[in-house]
Amino acid sequence: PNFGGSRGPHAKPQTLDWTKLARLLELLDQALSQAQARVDEGGGQDLSRQLASTAWALASLRRWQPPPPPEVLKLMPPLFTHIEDTATPLIHDWFEPHNLSLLAWGMARAGVGASSLFKNIGDAALRQMERLGPKELANLSWAFATAKLKHDFLNHI
Repeated sequence: PNFGGSRGPHAKPQTLDWTKLARLLELLDQALSQAQARVDEGGGQDLSRQLASTAWALASLRRWQPPPPPEVLKLMPPLFTHIEDTATPLIHDWFEPHNLSLLAWGMARAGVGASSLFKNIGDAALRQMERLGPKELANLSWAFATAKLKHDFLNHI
């Protein structure tokens, strides 16, 4: 779908079609509801990437200017809940460093996520410490600072 935006340096900016975006968010909610079947079929790594990217995208969307209308914003809390519920059991086995940091960043930026989610993320980061690059370390540190949470992995940076 075309959500608007400019196409080239001289194009006029278009307004975002929030109804199309709301429909996309509804479809995303349905897809997340069916996500566990993909894990059961061995698709945990793909799903972890999708969950992390979705958390990042939704968190970024919440900060758009002008802000999304209330009918779009009301669709987001259940999506973040689905992401958290689906990601939590996958964090230790399926989340690679980049996806781990994107998930943490997205949840922290949106101001959502239980402390238990962040504890799981921190535990996974500690186990993968030697695989975390500068960008992942920065995203994870920022996420924990933004969520006002501490974890032992931060002492190893």
